[in-house]
Amino acid sequence: MIYKPNSLSMCYYLSGFVRRALEKNKDLSNEDKQHPKLLIPDITVSKFHHYQTNVSFILSKILKKNPKDVANELSNYFPKDDPYINIIISNNGFINFELSNRFILENIKEMSKKESELERGEYFDKIP
Repeated sequence: MIYKPNSLSMCYYLSGFVRRALEKNKDLSNEDKQHPKLLIPDITVSKFHHYQTNVSFILSKILKKNPKDVANELSNYFPKDDPYINIIISNNGFINFELSNRFILENIKEMSKKESELERGEYFDKIP
């Protein structure tokens, strides 16, 4: 089953997404995987894409490889069937995550539904 994140949990979701890929990477020793910056990968909002991580730069120092090569290798461990996230590797090695049109559309529909419920006064009736 694919977990459908909401917008508020997206950074947390993507951090786990990257962490699972790191765990699958056989080039990393268990000690490398415990590096503080790899335990909870940093996910930030990007100027060019929706979200990004610099984890490939941290790994490039550990593995002594080019960040772009590391990013490409790491992307092999990401799920290929996630309908909500598109992965783009930049020329300099950042791993960028774009929310799919499907994800955005579903969340807009959900927000619109909640807004309609608020306007009709029904939303608060559903809160236990």
